[in-house]
Amino acid sequence: MSSGGYGFQIVAPGTRTAGTKPTQGGSVPLPGTAASASASPSASPAAGSLASTGGDGALPVLGLAGGIAVLAGAGVVFAVRRRGDAAV
Repeated sequence: MSSGGYGFQIVAPGTRTAGTKPTQGGSVPLPGTAASASASPSASPAAGSLASTGGDGALPVLGLAGGIAVLAGAGVVFAVRRRGDAAV
């Protein structure tokens, strides 16, 4: 069974494949295409832009707000513990 333009065969589990040798990858051209004599990339300049990573301008603001919340929480814990020690 051949799939697409690649020369491989899918066999059932347990099929004996002793004596078979791997083929050289990429040596079989795809149907309907001519084999290229040169593998150099095209000389056209790149166009477009890089993919977006999902980060936006709100990230530093959220980080700063989170840091302030952690510091405020630490200050509250410090104040409550200090007040608790004075009452004892």
